[in-house]
Amino acid sequence: MSSQSFWRFAAGRIVHFVLVFAALVFLYAVLLNGQIEFTVRQTLMWDASKAVQAALGAGAIQPEEADAYLDEVLHALELASGFDKPFLVRSGKLFLRTVSFDFGHSHTQTVIHTTHTPKDTLVMGIIAEAMIPTAILFGGAFLVQALLAAFLGLRNGSRPGSVLDRLTTALSIILAGVPPFVLAMFAVKLFVYDLPIVPSDPWVYTLPSTWSQLGPWAREFFPHFTLPFLTLVFAGIWITAHKVRNISLNAFSEDFFDAARARGLPERRVIYRLGGRVSSPATLTLIASGFSASLWGGFLVEPIFQWPGIGTLFFTATNYADTPLMMGLLVVITGAYLFSLMLLDLTYGLMDPRIKV
Repeated sequence: MSSQSFWRFAAGRIVHFVLVFAALVFLYAVLLNGQIEFTVRQTLMWDASKAVQAALGAGAIQPEEADAYLDEVLHALELASGFDKPFLVRSGKLFLRTVSFDFGHSHTQTVIHTTHTPKDTLVMGIIAEAMIPTAILFGGAFLVQALLAAFLGLRNGSRPGSVLDRLTTALSIILAGVPPFVLAMFAVKLFVYDLPIVPSDPWVYTLPSTWSQLGPWAREFFPHFTLPFLTLVFAGIWITAHKVRNISLNAFSEDFFDAARARGLPERRVIYRLGGRVSSPATLTLIASGFSASLWGGFLVEPIFQWPGIGTLFFTATNYADTPLMMGLLVVITGAYLFSLMLLDLTYGLMDPRIKV
């Protein structure tokens, strides 16, 4: 692919990402606008009631005029909030706020500094704080899973029928029907309660501010991190490795691998360097798309391990019907998923020059 063709291809993928993201955000705005407006109306009713009480206390109205004054104040507040506009217009305004990541304030959660002092209830601040533990857990698990799956897949593809290949196939079949959160529940029962190897209390999200705090922080962090990390790696590595094996198996059947062996290249170099280079575009697509597709299911792992990330935050927001926070989480997770697919397309376009615009 020429440089000009690639940039046309990249521009098309970026436009596609923006359009799909905007369409999904508008759908969220339409679906959740009713619940958000219900919450806003409750707030307006509370404000109107306070205004009536203040007017009664100041002697501006008589007690028998309280109900009529309440309706008047509430009607004025609803007009100021745009409730007299058509539904699609109100949903459009919510859409414009949402695409600018203005989700307002949460009703239940608070941004907490690493010093555990409350900051505010701004939704994006809460989500940004929760994204750091999620990035640590999922980013680390993804890197390890990708490397091990590529290694196992290439090895099994070069030696089909070996003991390791049969074991990988068997585990991939077994785990294909077991969601990660089910595996997480078994892990918690075994390693937290039956064999109390890891602590049962949740990890309190902190970051060391000085070098002297690094040691105590690590002793607190790693016992809580190890079990969810290994669970995510174990849940995905075997299925991914089996698929990489099938991709590399076709690659290893090509004649140039026999030619490379005939030239005296070491078997390890033939398998991991030459085989990895040939199968890397398809392998990258498989691993990255599989990881992106597993985000929603993987987030269910966090509440089980009480990991203070996006998954636990979404679970809490759902339980308390915190609509602004749910809206923010839906938009951020959807955007992250679509953005990862766009990066995957662009990376594939760079790695495989045969792709046409």
